[in-house]
Amino acid sequence: MCCQGDAYVKCPGGRGCINAANIAVQPKPDNRPRCPPSHPYAYWTDNQYCCRFNREKVYRPQGANCDGSAIHPGSMCCQGDAYVKCPGGRGCINAANIAVQPKPDNRPRCPPSHPYAYWTDNQYCCRFNREKVYRPQVRTVYVYVLMCNLLEYEVSYFY
Repeated sequence: MCCQGDAYVKCPGGRGCINAANIAVQPKPDNRPRCPPSHPYAYWTDNQYCCRFNREKVYRPQGANCDGSAIHPGSMCCQGDAYVKCPGGRGCINAANIAVQPKPDNRPRCPPSHPYAYWTDNQYCCRFNREKVYRPQVRTVYVYVLMCNLLEYEVSYFY
């Protein structure tokens, strides 16, 4: 976990940095079934249904899961009962043109000059999106191992 050319700075917040605002992490391809464009909003347990509207219907026995608010994964009702079954049976995600709005992220950001967060707890920000090639010094490690073996031998010799 080294930064190419040792071109790094400490995270402005000490730890927990995320990439600079202009650096996006490419998402992995998502092969889960999608809701159809006519009913783009996934909802219900395991996202088994797709709703035509981005609103729950109001059904008081279900409480906050059917209170007329925007559809979310825990929603149990669809406005006007305008729903269809998930094409894959369950595990649907919103239709391709419908994005889930991310929550605001208040973690410290790496500066634009060193936009890539890395290391344990993202304590550092690297100028490059590449790691430094680091090969441990085998000779030093080998000498250390030999010294440890010699010490073990000497200790066992005195017993």
